[in-house]
Amino acid sequence: MAKKTKNFSTFEQWHALDVEEKLDIRHTKESVLLSKWIQPQGQYPPEWEKPIEQYQERLVRYHNSWNEYELLIKFAYLFLATIEWFDGWHNLFHERALKAKVGNYEVKGIVDGMLASVSYEPESPYFFIHEYKRMKQSEADPLGQLLIAMIASRTINADGKPIYGCYIIGTYWRFVVLEGDHYAQSQGYDATDKTELNIIWQTLNEAKRIVVEDLIGEKK
Repeated sequence: MAKKTKNFSTFEQWHALDVEEKLDIRHTKESVLLSKWIQPQGQYPPEWEKPIEQYQERLVRYHNSWNEYELLIKFAYLFLATIEWFDGWHNLFHERALKAKVGNYEVKGIVDGMLASVSYEPESPYFFIHEYKRMKQSEADPLGQLLIAMIASRTINADGKPIYGCYIIGTYWRFVVLEGDHYAQSQGYDATDKTELNIIWQTLNEAKRIVVEDLIGEKK
């Protein structure tokens, strides 16, 4: 059977290697922005400490038996809800369409999560979440899908500002920064580990601060 040729029209068709080869975006191990982003301090607020502990206990016990949807609704969404994403000028949107022309390619797809300005319809997204719920089991590449969505957003924003993101494989969360023609990603942080879950939480909060204060800019 002949191998199907990719036309790269949807996010799902992109691998990180495709992004590097076709769009001249390079991976780098050194990133000042990534290093500044992942510098967690402190602990959860008192009102969230117990709920997060309960979510994690459930994750530790059941994650190997959960399917993708169960991983989402029984941990990821609950955990993400502990962060105050919404106010009058920005919001975390789920399952929203995004399309743009990047290089020679018209690309489109549904974005699992993106933090953007405006409360009801997303504009100027600067932070993306790709919820690749189970351990990698197919030819799809979560990093590639995240990167092409981030590049599409940067094209739409047209302001040259960096784009932030994270993707989840099983219980592991990795954080990504796209700046100029380079991207960098963090190590994987395991949500079943108490110390690393705190790092994940603090990094997500810092992403919100960076986007709201530095990239979108608070509106008064």
